[in-house]
Amino acid sequence: MVMRILTRASLLVGAGALLPAMARACLFVVPEPHQLDPSELGIDVTAPDTVDRTTVLISRGRGPVCVDGACASTSCDARGVLSVEFSPASDDRTSSEAMGYRAVLLEGALPDTLTLGENAVLGPDRLNLLWTDGATAEQEPLDFTLGLIAIDLAGNESAPAEVWVADDGRSAAAATGCAAVPRPETPVSLCAVLLLLLRRRRL
Repeated sequence: MVMRILTRASLLVGAGALLPAMARACLFVVPEPHQLDPSELGIDVTAPDTVDRTTVLISRGRGPVCVDGACASTSCDARGVLSVEFSPASDDRTSSEAMGYRAVLLEGALPDTLTLGENAVLGPDRLNLLWTDGATAEQEPLDFTLGLIAIDLAGNESAPAEVWVADDGRSAAAATGCAAVPRPETPVSLCAVLLLLLRRRRL
């Protein structure tokens, strides 16, 4: 089953909330490795069920936010995050809390700095993948398919759940704020709105 993604790349900026440019620490929780149980080896021979109901959230790199010459940035700005959320796989002997997961590439090309580890990590309902996306407002599109595999305490692996990862990226026009802004029924150009406002101020 191929799961469509949801893209989360929103940025809320308030002029009064902007801070001087600085590099703050960028911290991410490191998942615990999945450990096999020697007592289950050779006893549990049934593979877990395939993961179902999968959603992908994508956060892309971004450039500094500047208003009136004051810019704010963090050490997280270059980080891309691919978060795969799913319903825990079921198994006859392994609990959902003890289930491990790993991702493999089935089709397409990963971002240059995104690597998929060979070792499984504990879920129980999310797998986060990180890469260096670039601290810039312009990002290349993404289009590839992952296989999400569940692994029980005996090392039995489920069939991969296909997860399609796609993101349109951001063009140079969008990065400068001149992209089309979707509205109900009628798309409106942000640049056109700005030009219209400037013209009215001059009249």
